[in-house]
Amino acid sequence: MNGVYSFNSNNTNITYGYIYENDFDPSNPTNNLLAESSISCRRYYFKFGTYLKINKTYILVVTTYEPYVQGEFSLFVIGPNNVSLNRISKYF
Repeated sequence: MNGVYSFNSNNTNITYGYIYENDFDPSNPTNNLLAESSISCRRYYFKFGTYLKINKTYILVVTTYEPYVQGEFSLFVIGPNNVSLNRISKYF
């Protein structure tokens, strides 16, 4: 269902979130960027919202503030309908 969806994490290591439409190119990270986490949230978690359309592919990229930091995290997606998430890559 089309609508505004909110993405929230809850781990102290995972502090940035970015969502892209269609694909993500690490060599050009602003290409296809729809939304990103607020810099004010960078210390402990990320939180942002964006308008998503049905039958589109979106790529959610989560990362840390410091390089080489790893950890588990929970992701909460809130919106007008269910969202299916599929892991496509563990590391870049």
